[in-house]
Amino acid sequence: MTNNIICRMDAHDNTLSNRIGVNRETPETKIVKNTQEGRQKLFQYLKSLAQKNEEARIIVAYEASPLGFGIYDDCVEAGIECHILAPTKMPRLRKRKSKEGVVPMNKLYSVVDR
Repeated sequence: MTNNIICRMDAHDNTLSNRIGVNRETPETKIVKNTQEGRQKLFQYLKSLAQKNEEARIIVAYEASPLGFGIYDDCVEAGIECHILAPTKMPRLRKRKSKEGVVPMNKLYSVVDR
């Protein structure tokens, strides 16, 4: 079985709030600046985590926003798989957002398992 690291990113103007889970373990939160340097710091962390987990597959996912494709481009350049999620296509568990945002980690894990 392939090990997976999923980083669910919530992008804001100045920060990126990330929920990072390894193989369905309890996710951790890591916040970095929404700059190229901040993203590179996050990518280095994800790659070191992948090495500790038998070269795990790294998957970053974030909701489409007015911030554009800069995050996607930086992920691809760093060799990290990235998915931009359409908010209108994401299933919601409740009418209001959960504490984890629009896309709870368990929903992202189920997408990877397909």
